[in-house]
Amino acid sequence: MASIVILMHYGQGTRPGGRQIAKALIKNPVILSVLAGLAFNASGLPLGATPENILKILGGASLPLGLLAVGAGLDIQAARTAHGPVMQSSVVKLLLVPLLTLGIGMALGISGPVLATIVLFNALPCTPSAYIMAKLLGGDHRLSAGIITIQTLLAALTIPLILLLTQFSAHPA
Repeated sequence: MASIVILMHYGQGTRPGGRQIAKALIKNPVILSVLAGLAFNASGLPLGATPENILKILGGASLPLGLLAVGAGLDIQAARTAHGPVMQSSVVKLLLVPLLTLGIGMALGISGPVLATIVLFNALPCTPSAYIMAKLLGGDHRLSAGIITIQTLLAALTIPLILLLTQFSAHPA
């Protein structure tokens, strides 16, 4: 929800009103999907084999379709021009956030697979849906495409490094 408000503010260049924010939140497909899933889960109703299979197929296609959308909107020149924000966001997202997660997790006494899962989750690159959100809400979708592309490439290096550090932290010398 915070990303929607931020994108509305910076994408439109004006401070959105409460009514505009509420309208954007109510119409947002991600929020609607989460609310529908929560309601269905709380209902206790069985899903059934056919709808489950359809949803699995659609879910499996969502990442490739999102990446295709990012690829179609990718502007290498825009990413090069904005290399500062691209690299800054990449360092924060791929190194700083997972390392902070590791430190906080260790301070709280979390270890083993639970700590590795939490750290890994926070070491993932920016999601392709960020491109779609930026485009829909008037943000810099070209910059978003560049960030997603660079982070996805860099994650091939940073994720193994972060997992290695997580493993070493579990066995102090």
